[in-house]
Amino acid sequence: MDTATKRVATGRANRKRGEAVEGRVAALLADMGYVMIERVHTPFTVIRKGGKIVGAFPKAKVSGDYRAVTGHSFSVTAGRSVLVEVKSRPGRLLWSSIKPHQRAALDEHAQFSSHTWLFFCDTQTDEIHKYRWPVDGFCKGKSLKPEGGDDG
Repeated sequence: MDTATKRVATGRANRKRGEAVEGRVAALLADMGYVMIERVHTPFTVIRKGGKIVGAFPKAKVSGDYRAVTGHSFSVTAGRSVLVEVKSRPGRLLWSSIKPHQRAALDEHAQFSSHTWLFFCDTQTDEIHKYRWPVDGFCKGKSLKPEGGDDG
């Protein structure tokens, strides 16, 4: 298998794993009492050569992976905006895994709502951990250990 074919196969596998994790996160959000949970879709531009797709890149940057609203179970804060970013990788989550525009969107949202979340799936254990944004001590040059999440 040549390098380009391996890259395509790896990309497909990563996308499939990411979609599965995001589906699990959507279910967790519902369990947490959030409603109107919507996946934020990223529009892509596709590059074709000779009728084959040879590449793709995002047309625009999006604020996060999910948007939702606090439900009635939150009583006093029902109707508040929820923003969620989802990341998957083995072991620790690196600060550099979260792109600058994603951090900026999480920071801005957190100024107005305490319902700003970072979900991290450790692909070695297949466990999902949630962190309220901003995460104490998580900054440039730092990483998050899976066991440090707010799993309660």
